[in-house]
Amino acid sequence: MIASAIGFAAVFVLVLLRLPIAFAMGLVGMIGLVYETSYRASISMVSRLIIDTSQDYGLSVIPLFVLMGEFATRALGVGLAVWISLGALAGALWQREMREAGIPQAA
Repeated sequence: MIASAIGFAAVFVLVLLRLPIAFAMGLVGMIGLVYETSYRASISMVSRLIIDTSQDYGLSVIPLFVLMGEFATRALGVGLAVWISLGALAGALWQREMREAGIPQAA
């Protein structure tokens, strides 16, 4: 109970010193792990956790999706061309539906 209160206070102080929250939590967690186990064991556990997290499939999909969007946007205006084409198609379908329904259209 005391160790967790000290850890929380340490994270709070580090955040007040303008250290990013992720680094503050990581630093305090690493120090706490060294305190509970040994230095070699804690380095081994933390490195394994970093490797496992970075190789997670769900985290690899997001940057690749963003990269795909960048390719589509920058490929000679393909994104704009598709947007205009879809807008024209939707407008044409809407006008046809209005004509078939007998609703008068503005000139």
